Amino acid sequence: MDFCTVEREGRLPIVTMNRPDKLNALIPESHDEMAVIFNEFQADDTLDVAILTGAGRGFCSGSDISAYVAGTNRPLPPEGGGGITHNHRLTKPIIAAVNGVAMGAGLRLPWRAIC
Repeated sequence: MDFCTVEREGRLPIVTMNRPDKLNALIPESHDEMAVIFNEFQADDTLDVAILTGAGRGFCSGSDISAYVAGTNRPLPPEGGGGITHNHRLTKPIIAAVNGVAMGAGLRLPWRAIC
């Protein structure tokens, strides 16, 4: 994983967005990576609830506009932003541990999760 780290404490995965130098701004690859993480979380019967947080002093500052400027932006995966905003297969709770800045697309993640 390049954008997130995943630590497991018993039946609890802790997913940490890990671009602290960009306040965890979302890039196309981050949406894809998080979709994989949360689909695997849903499929794993040994996991009950997940925590989503951000590294450093911010939760998520939204979409990284440098992807738009560079022309590398692309549509979101079918699961939506962060792999969760339109992921209707998720039946397990995700707790958003909002630890600082949450703006733009970064506000949609806690909206889908439980704060």
